[in-house]
Amino acid sequence: MKRNFLLILLGFLMVVFPFSTQALAADQTVTVNPLPLKFFINGSEKTPTEGQPSFIHQGTTYVPLRFVTESLGQSVKWDGDTLTVWIGETPAMAKQKIVVGCDPTFPPFESLEPNNKYIGFDIDLMQAVARAEGLEVEFKNVSFDQLFSSLLADQVDAVISGISITEERKKRFLFSQPYFTYGQVIAVKSNNSSINKLSDLAGKSVAVQGGSYASGLVEQQVSAKLHPFDTVEQVLTELKKGQVDAAICDFPSASTYIRTNNDIKLLGELISPEEMGIAVAQNKPELLNQINNGLQKIIESGEYAKIYQQWFGDNTWHTAS
Repeated sequence: MKRNFLLILLGFLMVVFPFSTQALAADQTVTVNPLPLKFFINGSEKTPTEGQPSFIHQGTTYVPLRFVTESLGQSVKWDGDTLTVWIGETPAMAKQKIVVGCDPTFPPFESLEPNNKYIGFDIDLMQAVARAEGLEVEFKNVSFDQLFSSLLADQVDAVISGISITEERKKRFLFSQPYFTYGQVIAVKSNNSSINKLSDLAGKSVAVQGGSYASGLVEQQVSAKLHPFDTVEQVLTELKKGQVDAAICDFPSASTYIRTNNDIKLLGELISPEEMGIAVAQNKPELLNQINNGLQKIIESGEYAKIYQQWFGDNTWHTAS
């Protein structure tokens, strides 16, 4: 509604301003007859303030443009050099909009609520970076296997979805500074003081997700008794019940689980760490600079730490710096 109304006003101005210029050039006198006038903006009654009356000239009713735009919550600016009226933001004020692709099936990094609202660590992080750089961000649902092709096809400006920075990927895309360190983590009962590192698992019973990286890791490096399960939740539940001495799984999943199960703790040793970054196409180095600048700003301001703590608690050895 507001948009249509503003478009009508712009059309009105295209007629009024040429007429006004001619009238002044011809030194014509314009007789102003103030009128009592009421406005209804989104159903709320508005009345002109003193000194802003409407008036009739040669059968046409004129309404002060500044009053109407301010009633709509918009600003108005007149550029005398170009004979242009700006309603709302001028080009210098308008925010640059970027479309960011993500696969919202990877909590706690990103997920989609029933009302189609994106939530998660990556979402909050990207929004904070955008605010810091005066950008407007729009998220686009893209399956993980299509994220990089969507960048190449210019369907999105950037992608964030728990993406590991690898040398192979860096040959084709530009990556931000790392914002998160991902990897496998050892979980034990909160009262367990005998297991502090990977080598301590020798001879212990260890729950893992069957066929996962953690499963192969334990088999290759530690002489432990493996107990494979279908899901990470089953792995950690088995540990919670005391059926195994320890569990190994990916840090995000473990962190999410222990938020509601504080009888389990995570050890500080991150196994096979991988750094995550925000990717952009190689032809957008300016956008990459904006993203890196925004990341650095929110790290220095402490906003990053607040977002991290919200989603991962006090396990701060995986944060960006």
